[in-house]
Amino acid sequence: MLRADGYRVVVSRTRDAAVARPQPGDESDGVYTAQGAHNEVASRDVCANLAKASILIGIYMDAGGSTQNAGSITAYDAARTFSAANLRLADLVQNAVLAEMNAQGWGIPNDGVQSDATLGGPPLSSAAATYGHLLLLGPAMPGYFDTPSEMPGALIEPLFITDPYEGSIAASTQGQRLIATGLAEAVKQYFEAPTTTPTTALTPGLGT
Repeated sequence: MLRADGYRVVVSRTRDAAVARPQPGDESDGVYTAQGAHNEVASRDVCANLAKASILIGIYMDAGGSTQNAGSITAYDAARTFSAANLRLADLVQNAVLAEMNAQGWGIPNDGVQSDATLGGPPLSSAAATYGHLLLLGPAMPGYFDTPSEMPGALIEPLFITDPYEGSIAASTQGQRLIATGLAEAVKQYFEAPTTTPTTALTPGLGT
């Protein structure tokens, strides 16, 4: 959709595969170690930086401990020098995707836009707990994370796949198309601002 409107789009994954080539110590019995998970997510920032992307959008599906967990949420990082642009992008993404889905009468709850410091699963290491951000969006931390993204970004989790109703939408062609339509609209709205001229978007997508 964005390419049809003249945008250059880089996608870090188009199938269920790693972005980074696993290094020794990244896997154990076919499962990522804490270091491997760190390196895999960090590689998506490297991908965005190498592409010289103007914005970064992470597309993940949410999961909860109960089938009652539901709704759409978008994260941004408030600690970056471009935090205002992060928040603006996150607001646009959350509102546009939710509007597309709920125009169908689906009634997806609005879980809002939140700081990435309050989101994410249990930290996989003490360093991750100290870091306190989502790697995809967060700042550098010497000795732990040296390749942060260099552009404004947001991460949306539009649906809970552990909720049977929302999971069925996430698995459907229509649901995926409407999420994509909302994301494309948000990107176009972001670049309509007169002070914003770049036209490159990167979508990591397909969250692990």
